[in-house]
Amino acid sequence: MNPRNIHPPVRLRAVALVVLALACLGPAQSPAQIRLRSQQLSPALQAAVGQWQVIEDDGKPGGHVETYLIEGRLFGKVTQSRPERPPDEPCTKCPGELKDKPVLGMVVIRDFRPEGDRWVGGTVLDPKNGKVYKGKIWTVP
Repeated sequence: MNPRNIHPPVRLRAVALVVLALACLGPAQSPAQIRLRSQQLSPALQAAVGQWQVIEDDGKPGGHVETYLIEGRLFGKVTQSRPERPPDEPCTKCPGELKDKPVLGMVVIRDFRPEGDRWVGGTVLDPKNGKVYKGKIWTVP
């Protein structure tokens, strides 16, 4: 990762037992970001779409997640594993059909809908413990 392409830190919060703190990775616009322009979302909602580095509870960098839209709902998948984990590591604690599937590529942020300047009503899966949390997501400048 080239440090010159890093934007100033942005935080994304999921209100539940888990708070995701993320820092933006790069200036390139993803196809999801380009589609945002036609969906009439506020800048605060649009800011949640893109490439993110997860910051763990202990403040250390975790894996990377890409957030994107499907039919106006916010989703996010793991695009890079945590530094100490192999890329093909299975999610041994994940529930249901996700159990023993690779964490890399897994959709961990699901089905958030816009409400005001927040994303609400979705779930966040923590592959570390297999728990699924309800929450709200918003960006903090």
